[in-house]
Amino acid sequence: MKNDISTLVYSQDFIFEFLPHNSECKEVEIPTDLYEDTQMMLENVLWMSDKVDTHITDSDDFSSWVLARLWYLFKPNFDKSLNVFPTENNQYVGGQDSGSYIADGIIMNLDKNLIGNFYVCASSDYPDIRITDFAFGFSVKEALKQLSDLIWSEPNKISKCHIIIKDPEQNSKKFHYGWDGEKFFYTPYK
Repeated sequence: MKNDISTLVYSQDFIFEFLPHNSECKEVEIPTDLYEDTQMMLENVLWMSDKVDTHITDSDDFSSWVLARLWYLFKPNFDKSLNVFPTENNQYVGGQDSGSYIADGIIMNLDKNLIGNFYVCASSDYPDIRITDFAFGFSVKEALKQLSDLIWSEPNKISKCHIIIKDPEQNSKKFHYGWDGEKFFYTPYK
């Protein structure tokens, strides 16, 4: 699944790629007899690594750190995967209930065959990364762990970024996410 704006990030057994916003993800058939793998899909990728940094996860700006980390890992065009659009004054603005940012990705094996889908959905309260579809014969648990390890492997390697998500259910309240090089953005949900 090649396109001209994505970045492929390799782990030991998998390739992860974010898709341009509003592109179509192919669904991957998940066999219902693989109970353990189906249950693993309920797990948040962010908690699967042995390298989780609780100083980051316990902070109010955890969602902004996740954005800055993914922006770094999937540079230079991670912004094109998000539910935001650049404005004339170089801001990225989007709209979503609960003020969340969203991005969809795919998982491939090392032969570049599509084997799964995943997504990021982060509100000011909590970031969430989950695998949604996965092909028969591959370990969901291992894919979760390897993506989590990629995210947590170098937590200080982050990129400057700033997005604004307007919540239509809260009179277009603006939620800010990202990192300006010194501090993370945080907008309480209240």
